[in-house]
Amino acid sequence: MISVQNLSLFVQNKVILENINFSMDSGLLGVFGPNGIGKSTLLRTIAGHHKNFTGDVLINSINIRSFHKQLLARNISFIPQEYTTYLDFSVKDLTLLGRTPYLSLLGKYSQNDFKIVETILHDIGLNQLQDRPISSLSSGERRLTILSMALAQMTPIIILDEPTNFLDIYNTVKTLRLLKELSITKKKLIIVSIHDINFATSFFDSVLFLCPDKYSIFGESKIITNEVNLKKMFGLDFQVIHEGESSFFVPKINSNT
Repeated sequence: MISVQNLSLFVQNKVILENINFSMDSGLLGVFGPNGIGKSTLLRTIAGHHKNFTGDVLINSINIRSFHKQLLARNISFIPQEYTTYLDFSVKDLTLLGRTPYLSLLGKYSQNDFKIVETILHDIGLNQLQDRPISSLSSGERRLTILSMALAQMTPIIILDEPTNFLDIYNTVKTLRLLKELSITKKKLIIVSIHDINFATSFFDSVLFLCPDKYSIFGESKIITNEVNLKKMFGLDFQVIHEGESSFFVPKINSNT
């Protein structure tokens, strides 16, 4: 569904990532890397919001540069790390904005749009807050509402930049479980940037590691999430702890690196 080929990204004519290559049809892809490495710029590029790049991003073999705005919005839903709304929408109304690409010529939402929003708010656990204004929510509740808007867009590809920011561990796990379930039951491709490497083998099918010196590693999460690659990415030695089918990684406090 998505194929990224020889992708290099530029910010103010400076190369920040170079020669990124990966492809996926569906599943949950985690993007990991140190702060400032370029995770957000990469996600914005794949979503069609950052234009200063060389190489290709293909959706179903069609170059993303050829997509007009509405068609792009029906294929990719993208939620940036910081999402600001200038109106104090209710939870329900903000979620409903996700249905905008499907509005009729009269600009009216259909009964199907309202049904989709109702289902999503129930699944994500916000149905009891649907009439609350965004300004009255906690940071975590606001983040979940923004996620619900992306889900309401009903696209085959969802790109989320640090969607678990401000969430406690319960809601972080709940959100990742929901995304994992969607990737399986709805055969969606969901690309997520996240900091906690210990979620890599528990939830993600594949991972993309962005390393210093513009070096990247892509592959099946259970294979490439290891001490060697984590040291390449973070410059630290890690101890691995195996628990069932998952692995957990702890930085070695006494490491000299």
